[in-house]
Amino acid sequence: MVPTYANGPYFDHDIARAYSLNLEVARPYNISGLEGRVHVIGFLNHAAMGNYRSAIDRGALTGSAPDIDRTNSYCSKYGFVLSAEQSLGSTAGLFSRFSWNDGETETWAFTEIDRSFHAGLTMGGDVWGRKDDNAGVAYVVNALSPDHRDYLAHGGYGFILGDGALSYALEQITEAYYCARLFPSFSLTLDDQVVINPAYNRDRGPVVNVLSLRGHVEL
Repeated sequence: MVPTYANGPYFDHDIARAYSLNLEVARPYNISGLEGRVHVIGFLNHAAMGNYRSAIDRGALTGSAPDIDRTNSYCSKYGFVLSAEQSLGSTAGLFSRFSWNDGETETWAFTEIDRSFHAGLTMGGDVWGRKDDNAGVAYVVNALSPDHRDYLAHGGYGFILGDGALSYALEQITEAYYCARLFPSFSLTLDDQVVINPAYNRDRGPVVNVLSLRGHVEL
């Protein structure tokens, strides 16, 4: 089931017209004794979504900023995901993921991203003598479809994005973390992020050192 409006808390119960279909195929492989796995995911969402290009055209006719909520009708959004995980031995591994959607209709849930790529490395603490600790680093680059960026550039707003204009640039994030097992049932994670062109706007940021601290208890 899908929400009645973008990122909303209530489900549309007309499941003949409002639904999300997902298909995932995973295949393990082995390279010189090192295990890996590839995932291919396809999805089709159907809901009462707005259309970016229609909102731009409607705004041009009325001489106002585009409003995607005024173009809602039952339509489809589709896309795919490719991801891979590769072991580098007992203490380290690589991961990568690429995603894409058609970007014509409004983002319907979670966050406003139409294309994304990330890659990273994780390592176990055995390397530095703390076998219960782990650390990792990742790089992410996010993008918008041409229709989505034009909608924002004309002054449109989404459920997360919108500045009244847009000086478009790729959103880039570098993140690193360290997780320390301090006690058998408690671990503490320090995380640091650097964000370049947040919300796809080169007039914002960069945002340096977004620090977070997270505790985890196992009972």
